[in-house]
Amino acid sequence: MGADPPDPLNTPPGLPGTVRALSYGREVTTLTQAPVRTAAQRAAVRDAERCAAEAVGRAAEATLALRRATARELPTFPDTQELLASGRLLAGVQARTLFWPRQELAAAQERWPELLEGDVEAYYWGLEHSWREVRGRSGRNLVLVPARVEPLAAHAEALGESVTESSTRHSYLQARHELGDVASWPPARNDCCWCGSGAKYKKCCARG
Repeated sequence: MGADPPDPLNTPPGLPGTVRALSYGREVTTLTQAPVRTAAQRAAVRDAERCAAEAVGRAAEATLALRRATARELPTFPDTQELLASGRLLAGVQARTLFWPRQELAAAQERWPELLEGDVEAYYWGLEHSWREVRGRSGRNLVLVPARVEPLAAHAEALGESVTESSTRHSYLQARHELGDVASWPPARNDCCWCGSGAKYKKCCARG
């Protein structure tokens, strides 16, 4: 009779994972060994991982600091009329202002009717034309910060102030800007309209 085939149990380790085979009708499992690292190698890996994590953290902090610095430097106006009346709209100066998206406008009108009067379409038409005037004077796109009913109400409550106070909306605008809740105006003609209608800008507020 010929020699027996090699027993899988005697197979030298070295391949990753687990190898399963059939030998003479019985299932055999061969466990392979994981690569062995020296203490110095393990320390080097830990150092590399820590350095990578610290680099990510520094990048995030730098981004947040830049956003906050930019937020402090931009002229801020809680409403467009105040923006238009400001003497700070010099050439090359970019301004930011609050506005109510369509999804929030009805609830805002019901809650603070003194802030928002008149027809819905007139509101958006007025903003569009006012911002065109602002852009014509400054030569820069505007930074829009959408106002949202519940976050704004919570912000005012935390400050112990009223939403109808200009200072409350001003600080809310700054806080939302730092969080990156902003949009640039005007959008590209084929982009969604800034007002939140879901239509393309060229077929919505840009037509006015």
